[in-house]
Amino acid sequence: MLIEALYPLHIRRPGGDLHLLPGQLVELDAKEAQRLLTKAHGKVRVIAQEEIVIEPAMKPDGNRLSPIFWERADGSIVGPAQPEFFARVGCGNREEDFWLVIQFDGQTVWIRPDKLRTEWAYDQQVLPKIIEPVKEPR
Repeated sequence: MLIEALYPLHIRRPGGDLHLLPGQLVELDAKEAQRLLTKAHGKVRVIAQEEIVIEPAMKPDGNRLSPIFWERADGSIVGPAQPEFFARVGCGNREEDFWLVIQFDGQTVWIRPDKLRTEWAYDQQVLPKIIEPVKEPR
């Protein structure tokens, strides 16, 4: 079990003493962690470890998915890219728990479903133009 110290602690245990600082994580077996939680109530907490499930991105018939387009944080729409994996973080069913994983420009990119865009939106976007600043006449 993963435990986080909230205060500086000195823990005596048969396997050796632990000196923990606030924010420091330590992995303990379930019995020892439960004992520490009981004795140091309010000074430590359990850190929930989220499950990550990654599966190949395939249609039910085994074919690859169509290329996708998505919106970046700067508002630009990029793509196309072939989805490689579906990922689920945690055990919830919220939309933010699901991701598409792709390779784009030599980097791995994780894309949330709410950032997916159509090819039409990609074609219609207005890209900013860099212009030269106006110079003062001499």
